[in-house]
Amino acid sequence: MKKEQTIRPDTISVLDFGAVGDGVADDAPAIQQALDTDARHVLVPPGIYTLRRPLRPRSNQCLEINGILRIADYVIQTLRQDVRPGDTEVIVTKGSAYAVGQEVTLHDEQLPIHLIDWVQHSEGERPRHGATFQTRRVHAGHARIVAIRGNTLHLDAASGRSYRCEDKACLATQHSAILIEHSQVRIGGTGTIDGNKHNQLDAQPGPLEQTGGEENTAGCCIKVAAAQPLEGIVIENITLQNAILHNLSVGVHNNSHFPDCVVSNSIIRGVHSLYAHDKNIAIGRCRNCQILDNVAAFAEFEDGIVLHQVPDDRLQAAGEILIRGNRCIGNARNGLHVGANMHNIHLNGNVCGANGFNLVLNGDDCTSTDDTVTGSNGRLFPLDRQRPGVLVAGRRITIHNLQVFNSRSVALGISGESVTVTGSLIANQSTGNDRTAGTTGISVSPGSACDESLYPATGLLPVLLPRQADCCADGILVEQTHVQGFDTAITIDKTARNVVCEDCSKEKTGTVRRT
Repeated sequence: MKKEQTIRPDTISVLDFGAVGDGVADDAPAIQQALDTDARHVLVPPGIYTLRRPLRPRSNQCLEINGILRIADYVIQTLRQDVRPGDTEVIVTKGSAYAVGQEVTLHDEQLPIHLIDWVQHSEGERPRHGATFQTRRVHAGHARIVAIRGNTLHLDAASGRSYRCEDKACLATQHSAILIEHSQVRIGGTGTIDGNKHNQLDAQPGPLEQTGGEENTAGCCIKVAAAQPLEGIVIENITLQNAILHNLSVGVHNNSHFPDCVVSNSIIRGVHSLYAHDKNIAIGRCRNCQILDNVAAFAEFEDGIVLHQVPDDRLQAAGEILIRGNRCIGNARNGLHVGANMHNIHLNGNVCGANGFNLVLNGDDCTSTDDTVTGSNGRLFPLDRQRPGVLVAGRRITIHNLQVFNSRSVALGISGESVTVTGSLIANQSTGNDRTAGTTGISVSPGSACDESLYPATGLLPVLLPRQADCCADGILVEQTHVQGFDTAITIDKTARNVVCEDCSKEKTGTVRRT
């Protein structure tokens, strides 16, 4: 029972509202009851708190997590009756297995399959779903349960397509641990939010009323998105792990479901984001934000830190973001990726190591200072394709004191416009049979940073490498940069324009070569 003395103090404990923290009981209602008070500081003590529905902090509230919040194992049942377009009701076998307020996803075998084919499995490793590479159904329909009457579940949205029993249609619980829908919310503490990805529905949902898309409130440890602009969000010092989608998603990158959501004046600091199925940290429409001193490591199939959004003519592009002191390690695809629709992104003192692509800089008016890139994890498919350690395809990019070590094939690929690289070190330090780097230190070429063959048959090129059509490698200045250990120091494609290399040393390596 809730204690009367804990209704409105400055700090309250979720234990006073009936949370158990035994890893079995559903503690979401008790924790939400604590959040629904006027308390400014809600404490989650040590323990394992199972969540069968998402938590929604209030504005001007701090949630301090010193235990483990874990998304509950998913509940899944086949449908007893087809769902038609426009239906808001779903009939399942046992309605009592669900609860009002839970978020659920409709799914069947007619949904398209997304083949994630840039991941090469080790010999003898058993891919999930029995496929050669990881696969996942996409465009599933996501909604929230608003009422339950017997075995009939009433949802908060109408279906945009049919889900038929003959196609093995099913309904599964799928939600995030925390949804931030108000401004001035802080999430911190010494604890962990666990997405429990191995016991979740492996499908990518979009809004139920639509027939495609991936914008949703499901599958994340923390999701920051709302129908209105948000500001003053602080997420710090917490560990996020094992989300079936993204460990942390801030600001959606697809606009139709949250058309006015822009996150501003917010900070992500000191977060350890680990082992997400897709992205460890995903940044969409954000302005005047800071991403500081985080660790984004070992994303199973996608990225460490990625900034991208779908263009929206009604809104300015996202930008004015400082990314400093982050460590992006061992992610399958990108370590740190700045998309083409971002502007004024400033990188400083980040380390990207052993990722598929370590650093991708496709935004405009961006800077990189004192960043370090090293190694490759070799998981991009196929292995013999060119994978520069750093890819630069933006416009008006300034790079200073960049250090690139032991990247495969090409260390630094430049295909953007008005790109300046100064005071940097591009080095291959491996030797003999252990040599992993390729033949070129710097490649200046239209398309060198935007090769569609790097993502065969994925359909993701417009979001991930969106400058393929207009990368002209024009106005490139490389000066006071040391290139060592490569067969060719700098390769300049004959179609590149206005390329100048000044005061660059080339130690134990070939000379500048035009192709």
